[in-house]
Amino acid sequence: ADKDPSNNTFTLDSNIESSADLSIEKSGPAIGTAGEEITYTLNLTNPGPSDALKVMVTDPVPSGTEYVADSSGGTYDPAGGIWTVGTLKQASSSSVDITVRILSDTKGSLTDTAAVSSSTPDKDSSNNTASLTTSIETSSELSITKSSLSDPIIAGESLTYSINVVNSGPSDAQNVVITENYDTNFIFSSSSPSPDRRSTNGWTFKTIRAGDSETISITGTTNASTLGSVSNEVSLTSDTADKVNIGIENVWNKFLL
Repeated sequence: ADKDPSNNTFTLDSNIESSADLSIEKSGPAIGTAGEEITYTLNLTNPGPSDALKVMVTDPVPSGTEYVADSSGGTYDPAGGIWTVGTLKQASSSSVDITVRILSDTKGSLTDTAAVSSSTPDKDSSNNTASLTTSIETSSELSITKSSLSDPIIAGESLTYSINVVNSGPSDAQNVVITENYDTNFIFSSSSPSPDRRSTNGWTFKTIRAGDSETISITGTTNASTLGSVSNEVSLTSDTADKVNIGIENVWNKFLL
């Protein structure tokens, strides 16, 4: 018999540590067009060995874009750029698609950086951030129309033309130049807006935003001896690539004798 059983047991307390190796990857287009949408994909993995707790990804909407949609089911907050993942179990992964629209006046490039954090210790933080740079192209669909406010006209009387330029986007159009090629029988009087300095047949618009338009009204007279018809041609150029090359519009006016 053991006279002292109090020393017959032994208890060892062990501290259990947890560790997760969170990794984040970001993918998306290398090139985007100002005014159009692009989609980023975030892929999050945890090879373990422990479950990762209170996992959160910070991924603000890039400057020069606006939020459109995401596939998180409500766990991504576009206002703060926070994707609340919660618990990511060992040997599991999670992903989300985030769609943004590049603003129509954005130029250069976009750099989007995402970072993941967790309350579970991560011994390798080198793979906790991911960045993607997207180069921005511009493209605008410009169209030009021209009309005469009176047709037919009487030789020697005034004549007014209206020119309308529309930018259907998706990007803002830069340095849009309108050039009138007047008929030799047309004499320029005035226009609204006024033509470029030291010019009677050229107008430059620094920017025509996507979805906007500009109108030019031109007034002049015709030679009193003009017979038959008079033709005025207008052309358009821009520094922004044009999806559809619509650059010349011609108007014919017949005369009453």
